[in-house]
Amino acid sequence: VDLLPEISQPPRILSDVDGALKVKQMKAELDEYLK
Repeated sequence: VDLLPEISQPPRILSDVDGALKVKQMKAELDEYLK
């Protein structure tokens, strides 16, 4: 797996997860839960 060229690239996030959470007012609650 370490020999694959893709291993050096960060994963691409195709959806705006952060924006979606902010719209639903859940980001602060989720951040608090994950602490």
